Formats: sequence, structure tokens, C-alpha cells
Amino acid sequence: MDLPHGLPASAYVVAWLMLAPLLAWALLRGAWSRLGVNEQSHVFLGALVAIALLWTIGGRVGPMVHFHLLGATLLYLMFGLPLAIVGMTLVAVATNFAGGGDW
Repeated sequence: MDLPHGLPASAYVVAWLMLAPLLAWALLRGAWSRLGVNEQSHVFLGALVAIALLWTIGGRVGPMVHFHLLGATLLYLMFGLPLAIVGMTLVAVATNFAGGGDW
């Protein structure tokens, strides 16, 4: 989402309060045994890197469709909801540390 003036601080607090239990649920319910297979873990980590790169360069199809949103959908379809939540959280943290985020 491209917001020209950002969000108020209270919105960030609410977002973090919503993310914490959702992430805890995803960590408990994730199919971690599925990533024990070498090929699956490579595909998962490669998808995370690809989504992080697309998020960093700001790739878009038009004025409203961003590639990282399509990447999140692809991650969900490939690995299920819990692993997609964990993966997109890792992507958000990685892009933030790389300087691509504004929180």
C-alpha cells in the first residue's frame, strides 16, 4: 500500500497487537515437517528471497497491483496459510532491515 503521509502511531500499535497472536498461531500450526525435505525448504527460502527482491524494487503491474501481493498469494497457495504468514513476516522484516521499509 502506498500511503503518502504514513499512518498514525496508534495504527502501528494496533497492527503489532494483531500480528503477535496471528504469528504465534502460524508458528504453532505450520507444517514444519514439510520443510524438512531439502527441495521444499529450498523452494520456500527461494520464494522468500524472490518476494523480498520484488518488494524492494517496487515491482507493479499497474497502479494498484503490486508484485509482492501476488507473491504473498503464491506463497499461500504453495505452502498454506501458516507458512505464508511466517514467510511474509520474514520478508517484511528482511526488507525493513535492508532499508526498503518505513516502519
